[in-house]
Amino acid sequence: TLGNLGFVIVGLIIFARLGLDEADGRDRTNRFIGQTPLSVLYASAVVFLGPGSMVMHGTHTFFGAWIDNVSMVAYNLIPWLLNLSIMGRWSHRALFTVYGSVLAAYAFGYWFFGSDLGIGLDLFGVSIGLWIISEVLYRFWSPTMRWASGFVGFVVAAVFGILPTDMLAAPGEYWWVILFWLPGIVATTAPEGRRRYTPWFWAGIVFFFTAYAIWLTGTNDHELCRPDSIVQAHAIWHILTAGAAGS
Repeated sequence: TLGNLGFVIVGLIIFARLGLDEADGRDRTNRFIGQTPLSVLYASAVVFLGPGSMVMHGTHTFFGAWIDNVSMVAYNLIPWLLNLSIMGRWSHRALFTVYGSVLAAYAFGYWFFGSDLGIGLDLFGVSIGLWIISEVLYRFWSPTMRWASGFVGFVVAAVFGILPTDMLAAPGEYWWVILFWLPGIVATTAPEGRRRYTPWFWAGIVFFFTAYAIWLTGTNDHELCRPDSIVQAHAIWHILTAGAAGS
């Protein structure tokens, strides 16, 4: 539970950085510099991850699980919807409308139908794939890449242990793979300019996968799981993923 303070601290650091951007009059070469609606949304989502997860770990109630998952989806929607908004030439209003609508639908669906929304969909997990797919498409956009980008999703799924053979064996369970082509459908135009991925993007990747490797050691069936230890693998997962969010 206390490990979730990492998200709150990192979120507040982001808010402080945005305030310094404003005070210094830094040029807004992108929408994450200064106190823009998007940067404030992102910082707020990072902070929200902290209490959302705290409630779940501290209470072990349905409400706790619900608010924890809502907070994770509130964060995870931002990067891939932003990419789609850029390549789809959405207005700011359209981006925030889609974001709010998807998040509200998820919160409603989880509350009334369960974590899979009653349709076998793990939106948080799928959003990780959609983010990487949209990022690849952003970097290498072309008419051919629009349809080929969906195959990147299978690579992402494999990293998390879901292989194409699993999907072929149970197509009804893994129907959501069709969403891998959503970025290609929406991304009708090439993005303007190029992003610099060094060092922060790669730092975030290192933080996340280090955290994921440690998280695996804290599961019930792992030999290193020590539920009575002061140092908890899941707490380290929280702290390192907070670092990823801040990257």
